[in-house]
Amino acid sequence: MSPSVTAPTLIQRWQRWREQGSARRTQAQLSRRCPQALALQARLPEGVRQAWEAHAADEFPGVPQGSREWLLASTALLQFFLAAARTDGPCALPSRAADAVWHAWLASDVAGLAAFQREHLGREVPHLPDSRLPGPLDHALGRCYAACCRQEQRSPLAGRLPLVFELDALTRMPGGWHYRWNKRLRCLSHQVMDIDGDPRGRVQLHAVHGASLAGLGLLSAAEAAQWAQQNERLARQRDGATGGSSCGSSGDGASASDCSSASGDGGCSCGSSCGSGCGSN
Repeated sequence: MSPSVTAPTLIQRWQRWREQGSARRTQAQLSRRCPQALALQARLPEGVRQAWEAHAADEFPGVPQGSREWLLASTALLQFFLAAARTDGPCALPSRAADAVWHAWLASDVAGLAAFQREHLGREVPHLPDSRLPGPLDHALGRCYAACCRQEQRSPLAGRLPLVFELDALTRMPGGWHYRWNKRLRCLSHQVMDIDGDPRGRVQLHAVHGASLAGLGLLSAAEAAQWAQQNERLARQRDGATGGSSCGSSGDGASASDCSSASGDGGCSCGSSCGSGCGSN
């Protein structure tokens, strides 16, 4: 005798309907925000999601795994892949939720992952621990930030985070990284999230701002001029006030260190807090 199949309850059907509706709204938003990454997401092998659903929580306890979360995390990972493939220099992945998808894919079908990257990105994007990324981690983070902003057709100086930088906050990823653009200091910052997905850790500032992005060649001439004009305006304002500081206010190399809690030579504020085991060269 075959086992009886229990029909879903009314609450379960309502929850499923609600989850599907949330995923549809999210897909519509992503189609406007990052259409390239979303188009690649539609080409993912079904086995990637199956591996993520089956095993991601073993390595990333508490990772949210609904339909909306899968759509966000997989699209954000592909946004990162596009950035890494098109950027001259190493990139750091700023999301544990996206890294959970990457790890699941690596564990289930490493050859298929490499083939997918070669077909759709033109080259493989290696998975590297942050300790193996050449150069300062904040530089790798800055490259990722600027490239992902470009994918969303906005300037890196606009102050709005691209998807992969917002992902952990959007999904309330336990132990994730809650990124913000610090408007007062005009640089990138983050907090570590607690087990409930709330930002509770100490705010860490990064040397990712106009001066560092310009130094890495990631700003257009117009954007670099805009940054310089803002610095001049802030300098004039400071002439009539006491105290206060502005991240990168002078636009020189010394000001870049104001946004970082360390020097960036292996001990920068980025450290293991912005891509432990996740980066590409």
